[in-house]
Amino acid sequence: MPRAAPLSPNLDPVAVAVEAEDVLEPAHAALDEADPERACEIALAALADAEQRQDPHRQAKALLLLAHLDRLASRFRAAHGRARQAARLFRTLGDEVGESGALSTLAHASSCLGRNEEAVESALISVHLAEPFAFASHKAMLYNCLGVAYLWSRNFAKAEQALASAIDWAEATDGLVSAFRPRINQVLVEALGAVASRYRTGVLPSLEKMAASHLRCETLVQRGASAGLFVGGRVAGLSAWLLTSALTRKWTSDPVAAEALLAQARAQRAGFGRPTLGHAYEHWVRAELAWFRNDLGGAAAHCTALVEMAQQLEYEQMACLGYMLPSQIYELLDERAKAFDAFAQAARPQGDDPRRKPGKPRARRAMAPRASHRRAQRPTARGPVAPPRAALAGVARLSGDEFAILFQRADEREATRVCARISAAVTGFAWDGIAPGLRVTVSIGTAGAHAGDSTESLLHRGDPAMYAAKRQAGAGGA
Repeated sequence: MPRAAPLSPNLDPVAVAVEAEDVLEPAHAALDEADPERACEIALAALADAEQRQDPHRQAKALLLLAHLDRLASRFRAAHGRARQAARLFRTLGDEVGESGALSTLAHASSCLGRNEEAVESALISVHLAEPFAFASHKAMLYNCLGVAYLWSRNFAKAEQALASAIDWAEATDGLVSAFRPRINQVLVEALGAVASRYRTGVLPSLEKMAASHLRCETLVQRGASAGLFVGGRVAGLSAWLLTSALTRKWTSDPVAAEALLAQARAQRAGFGRPTLGHAYEHWVRAELAWFRNDLGGAAAHCTALVEMAQQLEYEQMACLGYMLPSQIYELLDERAKAFDAFAQAARPQGDDPRRKPGKPRARRAMAPRASHRRAQRPTARGPVAPPRAALAGVARLSGDEFAILFQRADEREATRVCARISAAVTGFAWDGIAPGLRVTVSIGTAGAHAGDSTESLLHRGDPAMYAAKRQAGAGGA
């Protein structure tokens, strides 16, 4: 495969694909001047011209710029389709620089759509393609994209590693590009990790690391080093900073400062003619503020608004967050049916991957707890998923109709009581409303963890209890 020419050191992958001599240069200039509508008009005209001329290289470049414009406008499905098409054309042409840029855009779109496996795979290939010849500024952007893919996949350790690499490469440019965006994403890693921990345990963990990451971002803002890593990303970066900062202030018990930052973020977005990711993000922060003030009804209302806006913006990851938060809020309000419904929505698979073959597992819903390979320390129950409670350490699907629940702060008697409530809820549900004559049964067995247990040995010991419950009830499914 022929090797593409080295990248210009001050351009991101989208800009690389739009060379100075290219007809798309005016579109690139319009985007630099914060005129995405004009950039889109030029890019569409260039694409039509390239198709008429049967010029696949120009066609690929136009598709890549249009995909970038789509993601800036939160049109992630369109961005996904165009980026895949551009990557395919660049690959056919042997242009590894262009393919790397297209795959990084594809990774971001896939991540927002909840296609986590595709996002990580595309981002990894993008980094690999550019590794032999890319400049530091290019690598900073690509590693930041990889960090975001890992972040929304809930692989927080790998997200942190990738973002640290992005920061190192950004700082190696001697000021050519800023580490601002990957540092914001570091704060987001801590924020989502804290939400996931609260989901499992009922309380927020230590926020010292998040506060330290926030302080480093604040230092860059004060130094005027808050530029984005990609063309057109400055406004989105500043909006993300204000909202992430507001969340940090709220969680560190400074709600007044959080409100001021939210007002500042709203003023910054006043000129937008349509909702943005920032508008959805604000509902998350406001839900947290209402929760902090014990206004649980207000918090639930903001979660509903978050889901609606995230779905409008094709941002599956935020929609999932909007289901996850009220599953806990409704528990506190003692509205168990609503809590169960929100939990089920948060736990369902998201974002069908068009490349997925029949029988291949989908990527898990972004905020759904995962099965653990660490040594089990508490009783487990095999059966259906239960609403999240403080006693639960994790929930996982083992197969099509079989689930496991790991209890963190419960003895076997308490676990059995919770399982009995689950069974009663399933039995008492009005299944006839779904299909006349429909009947659903559940069989649950519990087992207490012993010293030295692995997850596998604990689950194996729970099997006899589950099958005994099946035989006793005459049930046909777990």
